[in-house]
Amino acid sequence: FQRWQLDGQLAVRPSLTDSGDFRALSDTALSYPVSPSVQVRLNLRFYYESDPPFSGLTPWETTVGAGVRFDF
Repeated sequence: FQRWQLDGQLAVRPSLTDSGDFRALSDTALSYPVSPSVQVRLNLRFYYESDPPFSGLTPWETTVGAGVRFDF
């Protein structure tokens, strides 16, 4: 696991129009360098919105992703 890299971010943003409402995002990624300019990336993202824009939507959204990153 010496070449693997774990990155993460957590952001909480208040609503500018309704007091008490907020959005939160947690993004965690695991990257592996295939070459100096190419990385394989796996990520897990959680998104929460205290007041969804449309009725019937759940406030939670979870995404699992995989991708390739190219640096040039």
